[in-house]
Amino acid sequence: TLLMRRSQMEMETVFKAHYVSLHVRKTNRAAFRLYTQTLKYEINSIEKGYYADGEDAYDMRCTFSNAKVNPNNGSDQAEE
Repeated sequence: TLLMRRSQMEMETVFKAHYVSLHVRKTNRAAFRLYTQTLKYEINSIEKGYYADGEDAYDMRCTFSNAKVNPNNGSDQAEE
């Protein structure tokens, strides 16, 4: 988890990212727990049939403290 936290910090400071996103299989409970409970990701949406075998995926995001609404279009600026 230290490597993940460090990479998130670098994405926020170096690249000015507002959030990082990833996909997790709905059946991968270990990964889901790691991302939600330890690394504080939240479910953004569910992508039906995301994987080649037809399994759905959680589209998850971890929003950084610098995240703010873009005054030009009213939506979040995204960096992955």
